[in-house]
Order: sequence, then structure tokens, then C-alpha cells
Amino acid sequence: AGAPQHAFQPALLGAPQGGLRIMLVDDNIDAAVSLSLLLEAAGDHLVSTYYDAASALEWAAFERPDAFILDIGLP
Repeated sequence: AGAPQHAFQPALLGAPQGGLRIMLVDDNIDAAVSLSLLLEAAGDHLVSTYYDAASALEWAAFERPDAFILDIGLP
């Protein structure tokens, strides 16, 4: 029971200061981390990064992101 396990640290549940709460899902770890850092540097966005669809789906209900960025080729 409890909160599901995640592949990376989810964003805090609070609302970002002027930015979006974004959920990023990509199985390419380097690409996911790079894009996450870029998004956070570009604005006051809170980005949670996941490397598999199952973890992202489990956490989506808890995080309630404003936007998703998804790798369309996920297994």
C-alpha cells in the first residue's frame, strides 16, 4: 500500500511559482534528464521525470500535472 514506487523523484505537489507542473516520461534516461533540466531552467516549472509508462501512470493521480511530455515510442 502507500504511494507507488517511482523511477525518479516526482515533483513536489505544490503549485509552481508562475510555471507548470510537468510530467516527463521517456525511457532514454539521458534525454529525459537533459529535457527536465532545460524545462526547469527555462521557467519556474516543476518537472517530474519517469523512465517507464507504468510508474508515470501510477504517479499521475497523485501529482496531477498541468502538462505531459511523452516519448511516443515507449514499450
